[in-house]
Amino acid sequence: MFGYAFLAAVFFLFIMAMGGQMNYLQVLSAVIYAAFPVSVIRFILNSILLFLKDPSDIHPVRGQSTLIQDNLNFLVSPADHPVILSILGVLGVLWFYWVWLNAIGIKDAGEKVSGSMAWTVSLGVYVMLILLVGISGFLFGNFIS
Repeated sequence: MFGYAFLAAVFFLFIMAMGGQMNYLQVLSAVIYAAFPVSVIRFILNSILLFLKDPSDIHPVRGQSTLIQDNLNFLVSPADHPVILSILGVLGVLWFYWVWLNAIGIKDAGEKVSGSMAWTVSLGVYVMLILLVGISGFLFGNFIS
């Protein structure tokens, strides 16, 4: 829950910086609105894959977070390119769906928030997330195996 509250604060700051008019609870509801369907889809697909995959095929570390391969990080070796692996891990179908749901939720929940402002805020937070993931892959690349 603290993650959603922090993410809502980041969205709130972006919206206020762009001149939008929303209160924090509206932003929090839009963030949870965007996270819920993605979490349900991820849970259902992980549950199905858990029963379909052979247990020896599941990586003991990377298989803990998700079994879904909806991103592009399978294209690179984790030991050779940890930064590229981290960035490609955020470029996935469910991530793009999350960005779309954030833009729709912010546009519909705000009083003076246009569609272009909502998309700019949603894409801005997503780019900031990509940068943070890239920096963490650079700093902690030795932990990715």
